[in-house]
Amino acid sequence: MWQTKRHRGTGRSLCFSLCILLWFIEGRLCWGSDKLSGDDSLSGSDTIISEKGTFEMGFFSKKTGTYDNLYLGIWYKDFEEKTIVWIANRKTPLPNMPSSRLEISGNGIVLFDEVDIAWSSGMSSIYPDSVEAVLLDSGNLVVRDVSKPSVIFWQSFDHPTDTWLPEAKLGFHKVNNKRQRLTSWKNADDPSSGMFSVGVSLDETGEYSLKWNMSDKYWGSGPFVGKRFGSVPELSYRTNFSLVSNENETYYTYTIVDPLVLTMFRITPSGKFQQLESFKSPSKWTETFVQPKNKSDIFASCGAYGIFSENSSKTCSCLKGFSPISAEATHRNDWFGGCKRQNRLQCENSTSGKGKIDGYLNISTIKLPANSKVYHAQNDKQCKSACTQNCTCTAYAFNASGCFIWEGDLYDVRQLSNDDYTKQDLYLKVSNSDLPDTPGKRKTLEVVVAVLVPLVVLFSGGFIGCFYTRKIKQKGLFSIKSDVFSFGVLVLEIVSGKKNTGFYRKDSLNLLGHTWELWTSNRGVKLLDPALGSPKPSLLRYINLGLLCVQENPNDRPTMSTVISMLTNEVAPLPAPKQPAFAFSRSLMNTASPSNSTGGSYSVNGLTVSMVEPR
Repeated sequence: MWQTKRHRGTGRSLCFSLCILLWFIEGRLCWGSDKLSGDDSLSGSDTIISEKGTFEMGFFSKKTGTYDNLYLGIWYKDFEEKTIVWIANRKTPLPNMPSSRLEISGNGIVLFDEVDIAWSSGMSSIYPDSVEAVLLDSGNLVVRDVSKPSVIFWQSFDHPTDTWLPEAKLGFHKVNNKRQRLTSWKNADDPSSGMFSVGVSLDETGEYSLKWNMSDKYWGSGPFVGKRFGSVPELSYRTNFSLVSNENETYYTYTIVDPLVLTMFRITPSGKFQQLESFKSPSKWTETFVQPKNKSDIFASCGAYGIFSENSSKTCSCLKGFSPISAEATHRNDWFGGCKRQNRLQCENSTSGKGKIDGYLNISTIKLPANSKVYHAQNDKQCKSACTQNCTCTAYAFNASGCFIWEGDLYDVRQLSNDDYTKQDLYLKVSNSDLPDTPGKRKTLEVVVAVLVPLVVLFSGGFIGCFYTRKIKQKGLFSIKSDVFSFGVLVLEIVSGKKNTGFYRKDSLNLLGHTWELWTSNRGVKLLDPALGSPKPSLLRYINLGLLCVQENPNDRPTMSTVISMLTNEVAPLPAPKQPAFAFSRSLMNTASPSNSTGGSYSVNGLTVSMVEPR
């Protein structure tokens, strides 16, 4: 019979009797027990609670994608937010069904999904009636001998997840070569193993090291000297660390200086090693230690296909051709989930061989991603060919050191400054639809715009301004003409494929008016010449630039030097344009004629008449 505390009073006795009755009927646990015996089972909302009520064990669910998964875990009891410190089946989640249960069998404690074993403590040849599973006030779940409680067959402290509790061990067994280390959750909603871990170094320093993907170290505590770690001596002010090393094992354990304080260390999904403390009133946690402190020190802090830029207000962004996996998470500045492709690669499609072939985007001035593979190639062409022929290859780089290719997701891409001598170029494989339009009009557009800038500068106030002045005079409209205005008209003609003076629509007097109407109604893409290919942000940028140059008030128009800067810098955002000159609709022109004027001098758009003559 499983044990429980005696309680005084008839009410308690009656409740206890009911629990005994339910136990006989269903073989299930009731409230208040800290152990699981041979005939007991744990399922549904059942829990077991440590003797002093510090910890609780039971089932909890997490929704991962479209699946509602069930886990067996241990957490601090009576906190506002459930603080999970250990999970049995993080690798094998159960479907959220009432048939899932935990029992003691010949294999130790076993987690069943209906009739199948989903997880086991891995013991063998034991008699279920001779052992019990007990949740201790340290948060340790132990399977021990009923008659000799000091004999422990298995304990959860030997199998930590992401949390290190007082009295628990972090180290390694020298006999079976097994390591006790913390491994982060994949993300806040997925308890499966993430990319970050904390463990003890196997060298003579015995320091704690944080690693990405179990291999790449990105932070260390420094060597353990006396009772403190070299790089973080402040840890010893609140925590007593102990190092134990013998022929069988080497490990660290710790106790808290103030016994009234609850504490734990954990590795977060974003790669931070933190210590949390609580006085349990209020039942909240306070971060008292964290490393690394700077986001720039965390490996792959922007996730897969994310790029880190320390000199930008937005430190993380997605590589070109990719978008955030979780917009909600990135809004919270949590980029660890990373980015995903906007369009599938042609080589990944089931109908391989059909459609336009994949291409490459040049990502310049960066620190190359981690985990590259060396490929023997004599030149850039051979290196590119090696990546193209391998669908799992996501990027390549060729430099003086040789050819490097990356397979799978890209991590730890960092934007560098132009004067950083370590900067490199990366060629990122993307779908053809994510490539800039290169043929025909797209190339013509870039060439023409590049030619127009020196022409306008050379003939400032000259031929171009005179040409457009005469054309507009023929329409009966007069306004201030400048080289910037003329340049803006030329840009809009190029991107639309239409002439300003030969343009005709019912609702617009000219191309400027039509452009303005489309722009203000968020339909700017409708202006673009179809021959330019699929709409691109750079093409919409040219429309924005053209409208800035033809604004009604000459003082609002950019100078030619500013125009050149806008053309050559495609990263800086452009200001919103104001209404252009001569942008009347035909309906407005019909109602606002000089004959209807009430008197006084009249000038279209309220501007003075000015003639621009060639120099």
